Amino acid sequence: MVGSTATFETRPVNSGARAVRIGGIANQTMPEFGCIVIAQKRSNDEMTEIDCFRCLGSGMPIGFEKNAWANAEIKVKAFYDSARDGVFDLRYVKAL
Repeated sequence: MVGSTATFETRPVNSGARAVRIGGIANQTMPEFGCIVIAQKRSNDEMTEIDCFRCLGSGMPIGFEKNAWANAEIKVKAFYDSARDGVFDLRYVKAL
């Protein structure tokens, strides 16, 4: 269309990405997201993964002190996903 503007970004090949604007008037709620939680590897080389389908978070203050971002706490609630008929998948992965 004449007079229209298009913008784009390039990234390496990946399976998805998300950008969230923080602090805008229109951004009153945090968007839902999916996440994979991986526990520390056990002594038998087994790891536990939890693939959460629908999550909603609150908290996560943005610190401006050096390395403060690494210490943020966030409260996350998982919800039922009707498209996947569940809340999460639990997987056990054993290294070779």
